[in-house]
Formats: sequence, structure tokens, C-alpha cells
Amino acid sequence: MALRHWLLVLAVVGVVTTGAGGTGAFSSATAERGVSVAVAPPEDAFLGLTDSLDATVPENGTRADLLTVTNRLNQRVDLTAEVFETDPDGGPNVTNVSVVLSLEPGEGGPVSADLACDSNATESVTVTVDAVGTGVRVENASRPVELTCS
Repeated sequence: MALRHWLLVLAVVGVVTTGAGGTGAFSSATAERGVSVAVAPPEDAFLGLTDSLDATVPENGTRADLLTVTNRLNQRVDLTAEVFETDPDGGPNVTNVSVVLSLEPGEGGPVSADLACDSNATESVTVTVDAVGTGVRVENASRPVELTCS
């Protein structure tokens, strides 16, 4: 029995000393990594933005496609769009901007708006598109569009 007692004591001491020491893991680590960001040429961009409009707006107004957005990502994305006028008091009036709500990979869809003119004028507007997918976000993809009132 004495031998059994000593073996039990040795086993308990072994377990206690093993648990008291570290396991070799670490709680944090730091590393320096370089990051570079570049603007891709239009044909390589995640979102393709191509002109859809012939740039002439009839005086009485019309609904027109300003741009076509093409999803070049490998997943479905949800879209939002805005149009910024350089001179809201002159040139064409842009209202009711709409965009296709989502695009599958390779699909394209229009950014449309109601356009109206009061006089012969030309204005450049900027169409900005945002896209959100699983683990990916493209913000402020923009393209200028020249509008001319006839």
C-alpha cells in the first residue's frame, strides 16, 4: 500500500507541475506588412461603368440610361447609385435616379434618371455607384457623364 501511496503522490505532483507551466502558446503577435493600393484601368475594374446615353436631352424631358454597370466580381452584388450635378441651377435637371438592385457575376444593368432641360445648356454630372457583396465592398466608383440640352 505504501508503494501505491507514493505512486499516487508522484502522479499528482506530475500533473500539478505540468499544468502550472506554460503550454508554449502565445497571446498576441505583431508584424509589419506593406499594403499598396492602385487604381485599376477601366477594363480591369471590379465594376465596369460605360456610357449609355447619347448625351442629348430633349427640352421636354425624358427618362434615360446614364450608365451601364457591369459586375466583374465573382459573386452577386447589391447596388446603389447617386448623381451629382456640378451646377444644379443650370443645364439639365436630373431626378429620380434608379439602378438595378443586384447583379450576378458578368451581368450588367443601367443607372437611369429623369432628365429635363429649360434651355440650351451643357452640364457634366458625376454618376457614383456603390456595390456590396459577401466580404466585398466597392465604394464611390464614379464616372462623369456630359449632358447637353437640345
